[in-house]
Amino acid sequence: MRKRTLIAALFGLTLAACEGAEPPKQQTQTGDRIVIPVGGMSCGSCEAAIEGAAMQCEDVNAVEASAPNGEVVLWIKPGHSADPAIARIKSLGFSPSPQPE
Repeated sequence: MRKRTLIAALFGLTLAACEGAEPPKQQTQTGDRIVIPVGGMSCGSCEAAIEGAAMQCEDVNAVEASAPNGEVVLWIKPGHSADPAIARIKSLGFSPSPQPE
């Protein structure tokens, strides 16, 4: 857990150091809950990277990534799509499964 905390802290410092960066938004588990199977997660660093990237999406209220479960739980503003968050997860090199129709 210490490694995950350190990685998350470094990730936060990197974002904070960016010119014009906004402080991280507060996570609230409200809205539509979407569970997405994601391949390629193996550790807390993977979880932290996915959570940080997905939280940058405007319509995402909260994120919980679980390497042991191989899934990411997103709380999305009602009526909005998880597609931008899924695209961010994919851009990190992970393999999110497509959403059922």
